Amino acid sequence: MLSWMQQRLEVISGCAFRSFFLLSAAAAVLLIGLWLGFLHSGRGIAFGVAGPFAWHLHEMLWGLSLAALIGFLLTALPEFVKASEPPRRLIVLLALLWLAGRLAALTAGWLGYWPLLLLHWALLLLLCRWVLPPLWRDPRRRHRGFLWGLLLLCVLRLGLDQALLRGAPAMPWLHATLHLFMLLILLAHGRISLRIVNRHLDALQITERRFLPRPPLRHLATSLIALYALVQLLASLVPGLLSPALQGWLALAAAAALLNLLNDWRIGRELWQPHVILLFALPLCMAVGYGLLGFAQLGAGIALSAGWHWLGIAALGLSLLVVMSIAGRLHSGLDLDRRAWLPVAGLLLLGSVLARSLSTLGHDWLFWISLSACAWMLAFACWAVWLWPVLTRLRPGQQGC
Repeated sequence: MLSWMQQRLEVISGCAFRSFFLLSAAAAVLLIGLWLGFLHSGRGIAFGVAGPFAWHLHEMLWGLSLAALIGFLLTALPEFVKASEPPRRLIVLLALLWLAGRLAALTAGWLGYWPLLLLHWALLLLLCRWVLPPLWRDPRRRHRGFLWGLLLLCVLRLGLDQALLRGAPAMPWLHATLHLFMLLILLAHGRISLRIVNRHLDALQITERRFLPRPPLRHLATSLIALYALVQLLASLVPGLLSPALQGWLALAAAAALLNLLNDWRIGRELWQPHVILLFALPLCMAVGYGLLGFAQLGAGIALSAGWHWLGIAALGLSLLVVMSIAGRLHSGLDLDRRAWLPVAGLLLLGSVLARSLSTLGHDWLFWISLSACAWMLAFACWAVWLWPVLTRLRPGQQGC
């Protein structure tokens, strides 16, 4: 038994995507399970970061999303800029810091915020020390968006930390961090879609068409999301500075720009494979989220939380599911998994966000939130069941990652 566990740990700790994708999936199930337990009992995590609701969003972003981002960056960096593979000791140290951070976030009401701050900054600085230099030295500068994204993540962490220490509201900084993750998802989405869609075209021996995401459309979408995030953060920090109407129109502009990205996907029905469909759905889910935020801020009678949850459950959750599914198999030397579990998991996430949206109507809200949480947990449990055998053992004759 000990020998079996040791072999699995050696495989998992040897590759960043194995370690952090599994941590992210575990967090998606366990942290939402804790949140659901709190909602039903009123006890358990009320002593976390700035109260239970801020803890919930904090762990969605700085827990499971950050784990997936670390796994993606450390795995993709050697492909992006020909950097060296991260050593095992770096992966283990980052994983331990991440795990300690989850415990510190849960017990911040008892231990204070300093352990949480120190652990997250140790993790961020260590990650930056490994990732930023090769991205900066890349002569083609094609992937510098991840460099600026990681630096902005540090800036937002600094803003969140000073708010926590002063007792100021944490949600504005957490919402800004959610916007930043939307930008990082768009950066990764274009690169992954380019590879996966053209891979399907090659498999079908279709040579007359190529999928090529157009940079102007993506620059417009990212610019509008960034502008909306900045305006919303300023409006939250300085009440009365900027009108809700301005924020609402900017959110609708961002939604329109995201819908415009779908023009890149005129590629034919023969490419409607599970991975392609889910990649296509990502900007659509983002557009729905920003559209709902815009209409809510323009006084359409829609709850703001509906828009936030379309971004957090549908867009963020779907991106984690798709990226971890694709990268987990391809970097394990396997072909994409075309079994039915992946579209089923995607539908579970869609059901999760629909149930969460229904909870804003006020009727049996706890039932709908519980249903949403269960659908979310089941989606990532499906991922864990199908990817666990892939990520915990090397194929015969395979070396490295």
